[in-house]
Amino acid sequence: MLRPAPMVLIAVLLVLTASAAAALDPTWVRTHVTGSELSPRGLAVDEDGGIYTLSAIGSGSASDLLVTKFDDAGELVWETIYAGPEGQDVALDVVLAADQASLYAVGRSSVPGFGNSDYAIIKYDAATGVETWRRFYNGPASGIDDPRAVAATPDGGVVVTGGVWNDDERTDYGTVKFDAAGDQVWEAIFGDNGPFLFNDDRGTDIIVTGDGDVVVSGTTRPAASGNDVVTFRYDGETGAVEWMSRYSTSANESVNDLALTPKGDVIVFGTDPFGLDRRWLVVRYDGVTGEEQWTRLYDPGWDEGVAQVVVDADGDVYVTGSTDPDGDDSNFNENLVVIALDGGTGTVRWVDEFGGSGTAEADFGRDLILDDAGHLYVVGSTRTDAYVPTAFDADALIIKYDTTDGARLDIAVVDTTEAGGMVRTDSFHRIRADGHGNLFTSGLSDGDVFVEPRLLVAGFMIGTVPGDVDGDGAVGFADLLAVLSAWGPCPGCAADLNGDEMVDFIDLLIVLSGWTS
Repeated sequence: MLRPAPMVLIAVLLVLTASAAAALDPTWVRTHVTGSELSPRGLAVDEDGGIYTLSAIGSGSASDLLVTKFDDAGELVWETIYAGPEGQDVALDVVLAADQASLYAVGRSSVPGFGNSDYAIIKYDAATGVETWRRFYNGPASGIDDPRAVAATPDGGVVVTGGVWNDDERTDYGTVKFDAAGDQVWEAIFGDNGPFLFNDDRGTDIIVTGDGDVVVSGTTRPAASGNDVVTFRYDGETGAVEWMSRYSTSANESVNDLALTPKGDVIVFGTDPFGLDRRWLVVRYDGVTGEEQWTRLYDPGWDEGVAQVVVDADGDVYVTGSTDPDGDDSNFNENLVVIALDGGTGTVRWVDEFGGSGTAEADFGRDLILDDAGHLYVVGSTRTDAYVPTAFDADALIIKYDTTDGARLDIAVVDTTEAGGMVRTDSFHRIRADGHGNLFTSGLSDGDVFVEPRLLVAGFMIGTVPGDVDGDGAVGFADLLAVLSAWGPCPGCAADLNGDEMVDFIDLLIVLSGWTS
């Protein structure tokens, strides 16, 4: 069993581009030393800014799952290690339970039997990190069961999808639900019965609708010629199939991410081969019937890599990933790409391509999120010379966009290379928000064989602060005076912190409870 070294808060050199506005500057950056190889995977953030991460630590046949919690200032609250029965565990993701009092961590865990593995689902107390229960899910035929996505359910449970071993020694979709007590509620298995040696089917992503139903999308191989994208909606209580939709062009389609529109329709984001190249694939399905509403194929360049999709309050769709701008594999350049689509028609509204064209100028979009004001934030990494002047370096990247036209509003680059130290390559992999609109990212601070990898976490405290009447990011005497001076009926005024059109003792208590200076 691997044990991480003590928490070390390392002073970092924070490099911000000249074009970056102060609003996007990270409030804090932390790197966490584990004392071993590290592969960050999952990130969850609660309403109060508690930050939960999941990583694999170790390598090869000696890898465990590391779960950490940081507070909204980046201070470590707790960490715990899960070591499976055979010592080889692969991290997938973490999600908070519906009440946010518990945390689910999911990975693949080796179990007794030659090469066998199961879904591993571990539930923790979110406040303390104490394990509540753990469950292994073994598919219908014991073998290699590989989870790919997890989501929390409104009733406090959790659903996981992936690929499970079948009798032909290939894989089927395997989706399973556990309730809050750890009891298995249902499982749903789907295989396309393709030819022997080509029958590889697996769920890739999973989301839960507002009424608790479960949507899964993934790839199937009904024939030797290529994959299809098949999407299911399951009844959340029974696992019964409500609808199934298939996207097929007799090629190797794939799916990477799912999202729901405000009306409950399903957005599937993946790729569709195009000759020797690939195109980005976005499909919208009716959430009730599964009927295809529209399909958009877009080719931003060469060798496209897809990442994530989000949907705004109007139903418009935003996707990010990367592309080779010139199709020349020998120069190792990639550009970060963001595309906005009209939610009603699938029409492309705008496209932004970020990066340079020189050798090894590689930029990747890995995740994205929307704020309540309608801004889009994309995170990833950059090697573009204009932002990263050091040779062989890569820095973590965040870009803020105006969603109306795709204009870049702010850019920040984070470099954790220490003064006089060896170059560290940095990347943000995930971004989440708390209940106040503050943003938190997680990723990797890495280097060569002489530089240990570290978990990278950053906080962008750009949200609202309860009690901050004057909007300066702190709660103090100015806010107290604003409440007292507006005392009484005051519809729509800033001092009416609870929105009841009265400035009174409730608003005063909000200021006092949020006092920071």
